[in-house]
Amino acid sequence: MSNLLYPYTVSAKNDSVRFDPLTPCQALFLSILVQAAQVIRSSLVITSGREGHGADDPHSRGEALDVRVAGLTRSQLLKLLEILKVTLAIQGDFTVLYEVRAVPTDPEVAAVAYVNPHATAPHIHLQPRKGTRWPPRE
Repeated sequence: MSNLLYPYTVSAKNDSVRFDPLTPCQALFLSILVQAAQVIRSSLVITSGREGHGADDPHSRGEALDVRVAGLTRSQLLKLLEILKVTLAIQGDFTVLYEVRAVPTDPEVAAVAYVNPHATAPHIHLQPRKGTRWPPRE
């Protein structure tokens, strides 16, 4: 039976995606992604949590998530990026990147893309801006 309030889900791609222990930053990202999934009318998949990165990487500290974009339309991708950037800007100083290996051919998508030749696949990367933490520590 589908959940009528939240018909679109946020899930991990498989059991290798680690969230434990869940940090406030990850919880913030997940809550925003659940709401964003309803707006863009598509379920979302987390492809990277705390696993597979160096000890000082934001992923390993529980301060970054990667979100699969395969299967999203151009409109859904652009709307998702807009929602994430606006909502996270209200919460603090965050980086929201649409990471790709090469410049997309669609000019509108190319305008929001961050080229990373080492990206395993196109995805959205979320983290506090480099040099900051969330929630801020005094």
